[in-house]
Amino acid sequence: MPHFYEYVGWVVDSWSLVRRTSKGTVDPVAESVVTDSALRTLPPIDLWYSSANSYTGIHRSGWAYALSGLNALQAYGDNALIVDTYCDSTFLWAKQLKVDAGIVPYKKAWIGFFHHPFSETYSPHNLTRVFQTPEFLESLKTCKCLIVLVNTLAVQLRRALEEHGFGRVPVKVLTHPTETPTQTAMFTPLRFFNNPTRALLQVGAWL
Repeated sequence: MPHFYEYVGWVVDSWSLVRRTSKGTVDPVAESVVTDSALRTLPPIDLWYSSANSYTGIHRSGWAYALSGLNALQAYGDNALIVDTYCDSTFLWAKQLKVDAGIVPYKKAWIGFFHHPFSETYSPHNLTRVFQTPEFLESLKTCKCLIVLVNTLAVQLRRALEEHGFGRVPVKVLTHPTETPTQTAMFTPLRFFNNPTRALLQVGAWL
């Protein structure tokens, strides 16, 4: 998924490339997977802080699929950039657990992804509440970038950052990658109506 790195890469352009070894680095097997020269210019990233709940096997081409390409860049240590792929969890329902563990507020450079909207209508887990969280506001002091998956949310997030004095934090919109099915698996009305076991599939928790 080259375009995934394209969105993330600019965040770390000013970081020097650190050779990754056992002292805060990627192992040789993982590094051999990264063959694209553009990817090799990225610094090591630390995904350890991200939520383990990725809905693998439940959500087709879901978030676990989107993040799978980052695994080869996984590293640990002081040189690794923290990448929180599920900030909604970090600063809402899993916040106390991460506070008690000393994970948040973040004290070193990090970037993060938000998935939930600002609307308070459908869920208590929303960005409005995130901005009422002291740990998130404190973490913004070392935040290098926030990433969302839709333009509307990006506009709202930029506005909220400005209102809270963190307008310097850039917000980027990432296009969620997906799989391309084979021609025989592609949807057509005829195949649908001829299917004796047709089913209604959910297209997303927020749709």
